[in-house]
Amino acid sequence: MRTVRRLSLALAVATLGTLASLTGAGITHAAGVTYTVALGGTATCSSGEQNGANFGTIQAAIDCATADNPPAGSPDTITIAAGTYDEQLVINTAVNLVGEGDAVVDGNNSGRVVTIYNGPVSMTNLSIQDGNSGYGGGVLSFGTLTLDNSSITDNSASYGAGGIVSYGTLTLDNSSITGNSAGSGAGGIFNYGGTLTLSNSIVRGNEAGFLGGGIMSLGTATIIGSNVTDNTAPQAGGIFNESGTMTVSGATVRGNTAGYRGGGILNTATLVVSSSNVVRNAAPSGSGIYNAGLLTLTDSPVQFNTPATDQCHNC
Repeated sequence: MRTVRRLSLALAVATLGTLASLTGAGITHAAGVTYTVALGGTATCSSGEQNGANFGTIQAAIDCATADNPPAGSPDTITIAAGTYDEQLVINTAVNLVGEGDAVVDGNNSGRVVTIYNGPVSMTNLSIQDGNSGYGGGVLSFGTLTLDNSSITDNSASYGAGGIVSYGTLTLDNSSITGNSAGSGAGGIFNYGGTLTLSNSIVRGNEAGFLGGGIMSLGTATIIGSNVTDNTAPQAGGIFNESGTMTVSGATVRGNTAGYRGGGILNTATLVVSSSNVVRNAAPSGSGIYNAGLLTLTDSPVQFNTPATDQCHNC
């Protein structure tokens, strides 16, 4: 009888151990796993562990982090040494990409630079440049993306979103979106049904073939302490708020140009502007702001736009 009980207990323990291995119960992920990347690196990956001093490509490190399978609340970190990495990145995991020195990811105008399917993902001290695609030349994100002290520069899209297109949550802090272009809409940033937060950042010198030279938003957008300058499009040279609610606070919208309407801003949804300046923009109609929706202006001069006779249309 005792032998049977001992066998039963042993079987129960073995069964629980098997279930734990199958379900992951009792397995704790090591928080803050860090991978390193440098040009010329030769490290390899084994079950999510880096073997060697540095990976030679960013994608190799991303693939190793994906194998590690970190939870969203405990992403792995990839540090990237200074240099230009000719890559087109695909990200399917929670990860922080951190540049050290002048770290550049260059698409060589042969494809999109970064595609994000899962996350969250953060990019710090990185430059994303010279991407080319039909849609989202620099970055295409379906998840949560945060850019800090980073730049998206000189990317292009034959259709829409030369710099970034986001279907999820996009946050930019102390970052710049410059010199990007799109054949149709959103030369710089396209917020497609998601949430955009732009803080202390610059959107400058972007161009769209139809709408939204700098920013195009079909969701919720907040622009704080940022500059949207010198962007161009036939309509909405600086900003096009097509749907949802956009809040602009402590910002400058300056020097943008539209061939038809909305030199600085074109609004067809809900727009709240406070403590901001909409100045020196140009368009035949609504040279500063063309409003076709709901607009609230507080302590925000719309002035020195060309022509002066129609600086704030339907305001």
